[in-house]
Order: sequence, then C-alpha cells, then structure tokens
Amino acid sequence: NDSLRFPDEFVRHKILDAIGDMGLLGHNFIGEYSAFAGGHKLNHLLTKKLVAENALQEITLGEELTQFSITPAISRHF
Repeated sequence: NDSLRFPDEFVRHKILDAIGDMGLLGHNFIGEYSAFAGGHKLNHLLTKKLVAENALQEITLGEELTQFSITPAISRHF
C-alpha cells in the first residue's frame, strides 16, 4: 500500500531522520533544530560541521546529575 497513514507522515519521517542522524554523534541532543528541506545529506553536513568545530561538549556537574551534552547554535549556511 503506497498511501500515507497520516496526513503529515512525510514530516514525521523527516523529524525521525534528524533525530536518528543526530543520535549517531553519540551525544544527547539538548537544543533546537530547524531545517528547510532537510534530509540525510543536510544532517550529515551539520554533524560534520559540529565535529570539525569541536562544538560537542560534555558536562558533568556533581554526583546527583547525569552527564549531558550541549551544542552551541550554528546559524551559518553550509
């Protein structure tokens, strides 16, 4: 069956693609992500840029908190 299960299924798929692609970095993603005509290629370029700029940070605060990651916002065109 080639019909969509949801009217916004295409958008849902793109969101899950972005979550999965960011997850491949091995860090929790805390922040906001916005894309126009996003896809695996754009996500790949973003992850390469984050790694190249050493923009992934891991912070541990005290024993009562777990580790989490912060990525600074990037608002440049790739």
